[in-house]
Formats: sequence, C-alpha cells, structure tokens
Amino acid sequence: MGGIILEAISCLEIKFQVTIDMELLQQEIDNVARAYRELDTAIQAVNWLTDCVEI
Repeated sequence: MGGIILEAISCLEIKFQVTIDMELLQQEIDNVARAYRELDTAIQAVNWLTDCVEI
C-alpha cells in the first residue's frame, strides 16, 4: 500500500501525489464487504433455525 507524497514546490504551492492503487483497494473493500454479508447471512440463518432452551 502507498500513501500520499507531499511535495512543496514553493511557499504558495503544495502538490499532492496519490500513491495508492485505488482500483485494487476498492476490490479489497468489496471482497471484505461480501465476506461480511455472507457471514452475517449464515449467522442469521442459524439464529432462525435454532430453538431457544428455557432453563
């Protein structure tokens, strides 16, 4: 992963250069979100199929 490179050209001008591959980062975010949704769905399915035990 990268970051942001700060380059001062003069006292009045600052140039930022992005060094992160945003396309790759977005794919990773999408993959994690998909895995989270699938896990959440599986947990909810088990909750609906499990009977509560009264003590």
